[in-house]
Amino acid sequence: MDKREGKEKYELAVEVARLTQEQVEQVSFAALVQKEVIEGWTDADYPDMEVDRAVAQTELGFTMTILPLADIQTELEQRKSKAKERLEASWGEGWEDLVGDLMPPWPAEEFLRSLTVFSENHAEWVVAEELLEKRIAERLAAKRTKKVPWLISRDVTGKDIKKLKSAASKQTSEEEGSGRVGPAGQVTNVKTQSASQTEVETPVVPALSSGDGETAARSDDVVEENIVRVTPGSEEATEKQRSFSH
Repeated sequence: MDKREGKEKYELAVEVARLTQEQVEQVSFAALVQKEVIEGWTDADYPDMEVDRAVAQTELGFTMTILPLADIQTELEQRKSKAKERLEASWGEGWEDLVGDLMPPWPAEEFLRSLTVFSENHAEWVVAEELLEKRIAERLAAKRTKKVPWLISRDVTGKDIKKLKSAASKQTSEEEGSGRVGPAGQVTNVKTQSASQTEVETPVVPALSSGDGETAARSDDVVEENIVRVTPGSEEATEKQRSFSH
């Protein structure tokens, strides 16, 4: 990160912060589950486990680690709930079915907030879906970007979507200007092009460079590889993540 300058340094810091928040949410979720399990143990359970209650809580970090992380998860879920209410107001009760596979396996609170703002600026789902799918396709085609088929936070942030809308609007204006005006002011013989067909240059975050001159992977890939995930990438774990996020 020290090798970046100006705006690039801050953009990299934002990417790392987003990844960190996602990891914190997964860890805090695990802590909340563990808190509920431990609090369910009775006085008879401890002798059976051959451990004293006080010793167990100390060794498990119940007071110092589990409780604070569980509190974080409780607060996150409250904020997520408010974000989902706003999404429902924009796209209706079935908004989760509309988003479908575009939703990440573990939608972080920061992602839901960004999606909420996007939904309020694009209340018509057909238009919103077209823009979102376009953004995913462009990210997958670009170099040094995160290669996942679902939405990430940067896909729904204002600056990227505004760029797509601006390009689509410009294309439409150019086509209308080259067409012939027919009856009732209609433009004829104009080859239209939707927003999903408009080519837009995707901003590329420069790669990190290692000390020996070799190009390292992009920041989000580097961070993800070096952070120990609490939830394994098994199919069962993914299903639990999806059900909990709903």
